[in-house]
Amino acid sequence: MILLAAAGIGNESAGGVRRRLEALYQCRSLTLLLQGQLKYAFSGLSEMLVEAGGRLEFPFSDFCRRLAEKLESMPGQEIGRLWRDTAEETLTGSGLTGKDRERFCELGNALGYLDGESQCRRLESCGERIDREIARAEAETAAKCRLYRSLGVLGGMFVTILFL
Repeated sequence: MILLAAAGIGNESAGGVRRRLEALYQCRSLTLLLQGQLKYAFSGLSEMLVEAGGRLEFPFSDFCRRLAEKLESMPGQEIGRLWRDTAEETLTGSGLTGKDRERFCELGNALGYLDGESQCRRLESCGERIDREIARAEAETAAKCRLYRSLGVLGGMFVTILFL
C-alpha cells in the first residue's frame, strides 16, 4: 500500500513536468494565433482573443474568454494590467512556473499600443523566448519524469523496509 502511494506521488510529480510543457505549447500557440489575427484579420483585440480561445485548451481558452469580457466591459483600462490580472485568476493550476507566468504576462504588454506590424514583431519576440523555454523543458522532461517516478518507487520501498 505504501509502495503504491509513493509511486503515485512520483507519477504525479512527473505529470506536473508534462503539464508545464503542454502549457508552454499553449502559450506558443496563443502567440501564433494572435500574430495571424493581427496580420490577416484586422479585428479588435477582444475579437481576436475570442477566436484564439476557441482553438486553445483549458485553461488558456478560459483565459482568452475572460480577458475578452474584461476588455469589453472595462474600456480604457491598461491591457497589460488586465492581461496579468486575468492570468493570475485563470492560470494558477496550468502547470506554468512563476517565471513562465511572468513571461506569459509580457505578451499583454505587446498588445494594443502600437501599430499591427510592431505588435507582431513584439509577439514574435515573446514567442521566440517561449520557444527557447520549450526547448529547455523538452530536454528536461524525459529525465525528470524518470527521476520522479524512480524516486517515488524507491521512497516507497524505503518506507516499507523501515516499517518491517
